[in-house]
Amino acid sequence: MAREFLVELAKCKISVVTDLVHALDGDRSASPYDWAATVHQELGQNDGNATGLTALASYYLSHLVIAFRNPGGKRTPQESIHPTPNPKHIEEITSLLESATICQSQSALRDLIFLRDGSHCPVSNYPFFGKDRVIRPRCAHIIPFSAHFKTHTHHAIETLAWGIEVRLVDHRWKYRFREVRPANVSATIPLKDGDEIEFGKGTGGDLIGLPDPQICNLHLAVARVFAASGAAEVFDKYLEDDEDYMT
Repeated sequence: MAREFLVELAKCKISVVTDLVHALDGDRSASPYDWAATVHQELGQNDGNATGLTALASYYLSHLVIAFRNPGGKRTPQESIHPTPNPKHIEEITSLLESATICQSQSALRDLIFLRDGSHCPVSNYPFFGKDRVIRPRCAHIIPFSAHFKTHTHHAIETLAWGIEVRLVDHRWKYRFREVRPANVSATIPLKDGDEIEFGKGTGGDLIGLPDPQICNLHLAVARVFAASGAAEVFDKYLEDDEDYMT
C-alpha cells in the first residue's frame, strides 16, 4: 500500500514532492512524520494534481473501510434462544461447521460459538441464558459474506493485512482487548485496553478453532485507520442524520 501511495504522489508533478518520493523509495528509514508534512505543504501551496491520490484513498475507503463498517449479508436470527447444544460426536461439530461456512447458517454458527465459548459472553461476561440481565448473542462477521466474491475488496483486505493484537505466547494464542474509540465502547464491556479475552471455555472448546488471528489483527488495523483518518466521524454524522437508521 505504501508503494501505491508513493506512485500516486509522484504523479502530482511537483518537483519537491517527486524528489522526495524517489528518495523515500530508496531510503525506508526516513520518518513519515518528517516527509508527510512537507508533501502536504507543497501540495497545498503549488496546486498539485492530487486526483490520483484522492482516487486511491476513495478506493480503499469503498472496498475496505466501508466493507468492514457495514458488513451487510445475513443478520443473526432473532428467534428465541435455546440452551447450549451438547453434541456427543465430532461428526456433529463437523456438520455444524459445514452448515455455518458453506450454507452460511447463522443458527449453526451460533451453536458453534456456544459450544466453543460457553454460555457467557467472552467480552462482557454477561450470560446468554436465564431470566435476569442476559444479553442477546451476536455473531459478528469480521469479513462479511457479502464481500466473499468481490475481487476489489479482497485485494484491499490483502494489502492491509497487519496488526499485533493477537500474539503467540508460549505456543498459545493470546487475544487482547484494544480500545480504538473509547467513547464508543459499550458500557456492558468491563474490559480495559490490553486485557485478555478468553475464548474456548465451553464444552467443545478443544474441538472448535479459535478466532483467526490474522483476521482479528486485520479488523483492528482497519478500525484504527478508520478512526485515525477521520472517516469514523463522517459515518457517525451520517447515522445521526438518518432518521430511518434506528428502525
